[in-house]
Amino acid sequence: MKKTAGVIIIAILTCAMLPQCGSKRAGPTAPAIVQNTAAVADSRICTGGFYFDGVSNNPCFWEGTARTVLSENGVINGIAVSGGVVYTAGYYRSGDENIPCYWTGAARTDLDKDAFVNSIAVADGLVYTAGYRMDGGRTIPCYWTGTEHTDLPGTEAMALAVAGGTAYTAGYYHSGDADIPCFWTGTRRTVLAGSKGRANSIAVSGNTVYTAGYYNNGNRNVPCYWIGAVRTDLAGGAAGDAYAESIAVSGGVVYTAGYYYNNSSECGWTPCYWTGSVRTDLDGAKARSIAVSGGTVYTSGYCRNDFSYVPCYWTGTVRTDLDGYGFVLADARGVAVK
Repeated sequence: MKKTAGVIIIAILTCAMLPQCGSKRAGPTAPAIVQNTAAVADSRICTGGFYFDGVSNNPCFWEGTARTVLSENGVINGIAVSGGVVYTAGYYRSGDENIPCYWTGAARTDLDKDAFVNSIAVADGLVYTAGYRMDGGRTIPCYWTGTEHTDLPGTEAMALAVAGGTAYTAGYYHSGDADIPCFWTGTRRTVLAGSKGRANSIAVSGNTVYTAGYYNNGNRNVPCYWIGAVRTDLAGGAAGDAYAESIAVSGGVVYTAGYYYNNSSECGWTPCYWTGSVRTDLDGAKARSIAVSGGTVYTSGYCRNDFSYVPCYWTGTVRTDLDGYGFVLADARGVAVK
């Protein structure tokens, strides 16, 4: 989650879910676990994602633990809150097609066909979304202002922030056989340090652009964030890949959320967030998004319970499970705080 003046935005990277995920703990933090407990459910905390009902994925959002289902078939990839209203973005199924869209509360607005939406922001009463659209067999990164798209040079826009009336997007472009992380100010692209990686999330604070993602150092994928174009690497596990999926800036401190490979976990991953470069491990499978409000860190993602994925959010390190338990697949891909 990224929070800028008057703007709350979310960016999510879609990743394949892995079977056999457990909740073994690893790392320096020993978090408390709270499952579906009303005492810690906070209706100010809004998360967006989906759950699988045995037939299809259902896009939805939660206010605290109260779930609102938006369609019978689809996925939420991003969430924002503005003026007490929840905005979500993703897609729904119509026949054999995925239709990109955003919802204002439960009211849906369709976007270009043959497109995919990853992120949403609201600023000065305008709704912005970002992702990519197809032109023949070519993907074109873009952002939408309302329903009007603006094309960007590159491959895919993963995240969006709006500040001072300017849209900032983060993503990547292809160069040879490698993905190169980058961000766009309006339509002007800035290349970030690192190869074979992506910028998954973006925030703007003051006049400074912050992005988070990963790059490959030749041996493994390394989580990182960039201030402008200057990269700071983050600590994952002792070996294996790690990813930063979301970024927030509060009080001059950079917060990122993600996960890293952990062969002592049944699912192979440990969710975490970093305060600066200090890692805090969480109980679950993957952390997708981060928000900071009143000095408290909120993250969202999913955990594993028996044979089901469970969408959840963490307040600090305390986990609150969301309605979706008992289904095969579920994920809270974005978090925002009212």
